Amino acid sequence: MVLKMINVIVYLIFLAVFHALWECEIEGNAGWAKNLPTWRISNPYKKTFHGKDITGYHTFMLIIFGMFFHGYFLFNSWSLGRELICIGIMLIYLIVEDFLWFVLNPYYETKKFFQKKVRWHKKWFLWLPIDYWYMVLIGSYMILIGKMI
Repeated sequence: MVLKMINVIVYLIFLAVFHALWECEIEGNAGWAKNLPTWRISNPYKKTFHGKDITGYHTFMLIIFGMFFHGYFLFNSWSLGRELICIGIMLIYLIVEDFLWFVLNPYYETKKFFQKKVRWHKKWFLWLPIDYWYMVLIGSYMILIGKMI
């Protein structure tokens, strides 16, 4: 069981590395799809989502990865517990991938990330964007509840 979990974690990190590299190629030196020809909606919940606009690029990226993670259910039966685990893992994966964008992007220096010079991450706690903390806590809680159901 532990070996299986380690294999899944290694696979997801490997996937996140290539996902981040792909996004670095697409976005270049301007994160949050700043220079991409995509639609944008001024987010009516800016205080909730820390000022980030909703973009077509990110909407479709989330749909694609949501479908990817839910592919598990093509081969296994659905249950509420498994659904919570799936979404929880996806939330944590998205944070790992987002951080790797900063680490792997040749146009961006990781030290700028830790100096809070990231315009689309407005609120920080303990050297990381507050979004990271929320998503890891929510994702972990979903996984824990999913395993208990």
